[in-house]
Amino acid sequence: MPKLLFLLILIPVCGLASDTTVVKKSDSIRVSAEAYALVSEKPYSPFWINSNRNGDFSETSASHALAKADFSWRKNVAKKIALSTGIGALSDLSSYHQLQQAYAEISFRSFYLVAGRKINTGYNQPATSSGMLGISNNALPIPKVGFYMSDYENIPFTKGFAQFKAGFLHGWLGENETYIKDAYLHEKSLFIKFGANKPVDITIGLQHFAEWGGTDPVTNKELPQDIKAFWQVVRVKFKPSGTNASFINEYLNRIGNHVGTWNFGLNYKQPNYIFSAFYNMPFEDGSGSKFWQNKDFLAGIQLRMKNASIIKEVSVELLSTLWQSGPGLPDTVFGENHGYRYGGRDDYYNNYLYKEGWTYNGRVLGTPLFITRQKALLWGVPLSKFDSNQTVVNNRVRALHIGIKGSFKNYFGYRVLATFTKNYGTYFALYEGRWKGIFTNPDFDYTFNPPLNQNYFLFEINKDITNRWNLIFSGGLDTGEMTNNFGMIIGTRYNFLNGKN
Repeated sequence: MPKLLFLLILIPVCGLASDTTVVKKSDSIRVSAEAYALVSEKPYSPFWINSNRNGDFSETSASHALAKADFSWRKNVAKKIALSTGIGALSDLSSYHQLQQAYAEISFRSFYLVAGRKINTGYNQPATSSGMLGISNNALPIPKVGFYMSDYENIPFTKGFAQFKAGFLHGWLGENETYIKDAYLHEKSLFIKFGANKPVDITIGLQHFAEWGGTDPVTNKELPQDIKAFWQVVRVKFKPSGTNASFINEYLNRIGNHVGTWNFGLNYKQPNYIFSAFYNMPFEDGSGSKFWQNKDFLAGIQLRMKNASIIKEVSVELLSTLWQSGPGLPDTVFGENHGYRYGGRDDYYNNYLYKEGWTYNGRVLGTPLFITRQKALLWGVPLSKFDSNQTVVNNRVRALHIGIKGSFKNYFGYRVLATFTKNYGTYFALYEGRWKGIFTNPDFDYTFNPPLNQNYFLFEINKDITNRWNLIFSGGLDTGEMTNNFGMIIGTRYNFLNGKN
C-alpha cells in the first residue's frame, strides 16, 4: 500500500483549507420519535428489512415492535465554527436495546472533530446502494474519536481544480460478541478530486481500517497495543518489531486484521442532473492492495436528478469478489503452493485471530451481501464443519443490484431495491482448509458448490401527513436457494422540534 498517501493523511488539514464556499448551517434543535411494527413469514426478517439500517432491526426477530427516539442540537459559536451533539436510542420493547448514537463534535467548515457513536463520519452511502465495502450502514456505528471531513475542500494553489477529503479516527470495538476482548479500530481515508470546478471530475481514494490490540480470552495475554504498536498499525508495517511471540502470525505479517478499499470515481455535472460512475476494489493484504492486478470490485453508475419528481435517483451496481488474490495459500512458510501465487485466499472479512472478523455486534461492517454463519444457520443453510471456524461463511459473491428512489408529485416518496446474487461460499471451506475438498475431488460435496442463487427485494413508501408527522411502509421479499421469506414494516415518525431554536 503506497506510504505516500498515508503520509499525506497525516498533514495537518487546517493548513490545507482554502476558499471553498460552505453554506452556513443555522442553530437548531431536533427531537423526534419513531414507532414501527414488523411482521415476517419466517422466524427472521427479510434481507433488506434489516440490512443497511444502522442496526435498527434485529436480524433474529420475525415480529416485534420498535421504538426510537432521537435528539440533536447544533450551535454556531463563531464564524464557520459550530458545536453539535446527538443522542439516539432504540428498543424492540423486549430484548433488543441499542444506543444507536451518542456523540459530541466541533466543526469548522467541512472539518469535524468527533467523539462518540455517530452515524456517518464522512461516508455518505446513497439510499439506493447495496452498501460500501469498507464501512456501510449495515451495523451500529462504532464509538470513535478523531477527525473527518463531511465534504471536499480546495487544495491551495490549484484554483479550485483539485480538492481533498480525509479522515483519521480511533475506535473501540468492546466486548459484545467478540473473541478478542477490548480490541481497537483504526480508520483513515484520503480522497483526491481532480477537475472539481469542471463539468467532469475524477476522484481517487484510499480507505484503510484495522482491528488491533485487545486481550486473548484463552491465554489472557494482551496483544500489542501500546503507542509503538499503534504507529505500526497506522503505517501497516510488515514484520513489526517487539511483537509478543505468543502471537506468531502477528510477527510474521502485520499487527491486526486489516481491511481496505481503493476507490475510483467520475462525476458528470449538469444543471438538471449528475451522472456518476465508480469502481472500488477491496483488499486485505499486500497482494490485494496492488490495484493494477486486483480482480475483485464493486462497480456502478448512479444518476441523480435535481428537479425531477417521479425518479430522483437510480443506482446500478455490480459486485464480484471471487478472486481474492487467487486460490493459493497466503504465506510461503506453509510450504507447497501447487503452482499458485503466494498471497492468495484473502478470505474477506475473516481473520484467524480476530475470529469475529469484519463484523460489529454480529453484523457485517461492510457489504451486507456477505453472509455470516449466524445468518446462514438462521436461514437453514446447511454448512460444512469448516464453516464453523468462519464468521463470514459466504464472501465470494457475484451480484447485480438496482436501486431507484423518487416521489409521485408531492403525494408520497418511494424506494425500490432489487438484488440478484450468486453465492460461492469461501475458499477456506471449498478447499477444507488446505488442499482437500474441491482440489482433490471435483464432485466435492460443499453447500456452495455449485453456487447458490439468491435474490432480495424491497419496496418502500413514505408519506408526509403534516410537516411533523410521517408514515412509512416497507415490504421485503427474499427468493432463492438460501432463503424464501416475506415481511412488512409499518411505522410512523413524529418531529416534536424540527428547525431553528
